[in-house]
Amino acid sequence: VLGQHDAAPRRGAEVLGGSDAPAIDAEVIEMVMTFFDRLQLPGVQLEINSIGHNADNCRRGYVAQLKAALEKVKDRLGADSQRRIESNPLRVLDSKLEHEQPIIETLPRIADHLCDDCKVHYAAVKRQLEMRGVVYRENWRLVRGLDYYTRTTFEITAQGLGSQNAVCGGGRYDGLVGRFRP
Repeated sequence: VLGQHDAAPRRGAEVLGGSDAPAIDAEVIEMVMTFFDRLQLPGVQLEINSIGHNADNCRRGYVAQLKAALEKVKDRLGADSQRRIESNPLRVLDSKLEHEQPIIETLPRIADHLCDDCKVHYAAVKRQLEMRGVVYRENWRLVRGLDYYTRTTFEITAQGLGSQNAVCGGGRYDGLVGRFRP
């Protein structure tokens, strides 16, 4: 499943099926980018990242290392980030607090912890986007804090919307359906 979601009203694009082909990720992203291009939104920008497999695979080691690094600087973080160290360390990377930005820049990056399969998948997604002429920027801080998200994440922003400039965001969430099984 590769999905896209936005604030409200709820609109989405999902691909359901057994394939985790990188071309599917690129196709959904291209479709959404084409939609925003046709709307002629000014300054539309796509950011992408890979957050690896679910918590049982390559992401587990990264989250443990991130949490350890955050514990060392905990006293320099705001209350929300301090709380997130325990509840969901990945969400600290989303912080918008100005005084936390230099600290976050020193934290471990997930790209250094991806397993070989996830590295290959991410490289293929980028290659597919390039073949399709989709311009993107990599953002190592672009994460999804829910465990069912895997591999590809993306966010599309537009100019002139202030600090809440995201018009669309999403990613691959192959692990979601498995959570509904009895």
